[in-house]
Amino acid sequence: MGCTLMGLTPEESFFGVTRNAASAIGQLNRRGTIDVGKVGDLCLWKCSSLVELSYYLGLNQLVKVFKNGQLVKEVQ
Repeated sequence: MGCTLMGLTPEESFFGVTRNAASAIGQLNRRGTIDVGKVGDLCLWKCSSLVELSYYLGLNQLVKVFKNGQLVKEVQ
């Protein structure tokens, strides 16, 4: 929605819901990026680039969800 409705690039939109969001709530030292020692919350999508996440609006490309480093959901 950030790309289609607000004119953001895919990268700007992605950082807005990851790194920048964590920074806004004072959690960048624990969340928002994939780094050693940070909380292991992660979603994996079936796409080859960030552009695809905004291009196929409405298509759920989610493959796996990890919470605290543990697989909690796997989509078939």
